[in-house]
Amino acid sequence: MNRHYFTAAVVTAALLAIPSLADNVTPPLPGYTINIPNTNTDLKIYGSVKFNLTHNFNADHYFKDPLLESRESGPTNTNRINIEKSYFGFSTITPSTKLGHITTNLDIEANGSYENKDVTLKLRNATISFGNWTIGRAESTFVDTDASPEALSPAAPIGQPNFDVSKFNLVRYAASIGKYSSFAVSFEDGISKPDKIVDLQEESKHYTHSSKCPTMVGALTYSNSWGHAGIRVLEQNWSTYHDGYLSPTQCRWALATQLSGAVNIGKDKLVGTIYTGKGLGVYGSGSASESRIVIDQGAKTPYKIMLNNQVGWQLGYTHNWNNKVRSNVASSHVNIIERDFEPCLKNAQDYIINTMFNITNDVEVGVEYLLQRRKNNRDFTSNSTNNEKRRLDSNQISAMLTAKF
Repeated sequence: MNRHYFTAAVVTAALLAIPSLADNVTPPLPGYTINIPNTNTDLKIYGSVKFNLTHNFNADHYFKDPLLESRESGPTNTNRINIEKSYFGFSTITPSTKLGHITTNLDIEANGSYENKDVTLKLRNATISFGNWTIGRAESTFVDTDASPEALSPAAPIGQPNFDVSKFNLVRYAASIGKYSSFAVSFEDGISKPDKIVDLQEESKHYTHSSKCPTMVGALTYSNSWGHAGIRVLEQNWSTYHDGYLSPTQCRWALATQLSGAVNIGKDKLVGTIYTGKGLGVYGSGSASESRIVIDQGAKTPYKIMLNNQVGWQLGYTHNWNNKVRSNVASSHVNIIERDFEPCLKNAQDYIINTMFNITNDVEVGVEYLLQRRKNNRDFTSNSTNNEKRRLDSNQISAMLTAKF
């Protein structure tokens, strides 16, 4: 039997056996709220600390995003301890103002590894909302978080749009349409950078990439007791500029659409997303396979913006064994379709199964098996056989501890 599938079968049996040990408890309710004296404003302090211990069954591979172009060189670690997606923040809500309810939100995310003994901090959310408006750094309107499978690893699921970066500076307007429908439109700064500029002549250094306008996203959602369904449309601009010129030397528009939804099946839930588009850059699997700028002053057309198409989907099912334990199975896939140039990535997919167990209202443990596979069009590796050069796998099991407050 294939080693990957044997491992998957063993881990699946173990994960599904865990829920039989569980009892019913109330789901976690994190956060601590206080009233600011002499005001009608409430302040909520919240956070989450996540520890992750991972064992990689592929001893010849690093723990890496499978969509990156190459392996790292040097010794390989088969075990790693991480602090992943931990955050601390606060929010305020001031009701009954002339602008309606005013809500602010600010939190910082921390990531680090025990081996490297370092922790990186970055801004996670920073928004102010009033009435139907939201301004600041937040989740892109192109992402339907309620239709995404639940995964412990931050590297999954790869079939989701905004795989690498999902939060941008934006201005968003959202409102209801009748009883069951709502819409949202936003202008976002998720301007994608091209993969590379091919410097065939010195003059090419004077060309830069920018955009004529921010990325535009529209979303329409229908919700009912059975769940929800939605459609999203995204448009972004790719432009090249030469020093000293206000107008772009070349301009192309990228368009993407997405269908998503979630269906309640008793206490369980089925979620799914499918999207397609060209030149998605940071709104897709990354720019390395989707966009490129080539500049060659010796050619008839000295500059060219090249964009490829991408198709991605994800599907997940959550089974709630009781109020204390839940399990998820999920699969996702992304495929890069060559249009203007041969992409680095041909396709990638992942398979996930996990079980999460609430120890208390604020503490949760989980275990997850993840198999990620990537296939390249070209060889971006070294010291490997011909078969390995075009295919990279990540076969791992992780244990996670999350403490919320």
